[in-house]
Amino acid sequence: MHHLAGKGEIRFLIAGLGWATAELAMTRLLVLWVGARGLEFDWKFIQLSLDSNINLCQHIATSTLVWLSSRHDLQSRYTPVVIILLALSVYRIFIFDLLIYYIQLSSWFILLIKSIYTLSMGLLAMQMYASLSSSSPTQNHK
Repeated sequence: MHHLAGKGEIRFLIAGLGWATAELAMTRLLVLWVGARGLEFDWKFIQLSLDSNINLCQHIATSTLVWLSSRHDLQSRYTPVVIILLALSVYRIFIFDLLIYYIQLSSWFILLIKSIYTLSMGLLAMQMYASLSSSSPTQNHK
């Protein structure tokens, strides 16, 4: 990724979009393509589409956190936050599977919890990115 043209700060967006596209193509594309074209409408296809959008935001937030963890100019007070958020990002599916299994929440409520979880993680990642970019002058790296 170091050989790509453009700002170094934009590379995490490229990685996040790549991860999300690969996940969509491998897990949901065929289901959406075949199922949503049928004669009967089912809400599970809307849920799959919304879940794919939530996962897109999650992958961009995760790639932002990975990029932030590799930065040497990140403020030391943000390092534990980045590590905790990365760990929560890795175990996200496990946490939601536990919620589904033990608490037996409805699929729409799980979707709401996923969106709140992803939104808060993304906002925290963008806040740390904004503080990093505002504290250091803009420079072109390679």
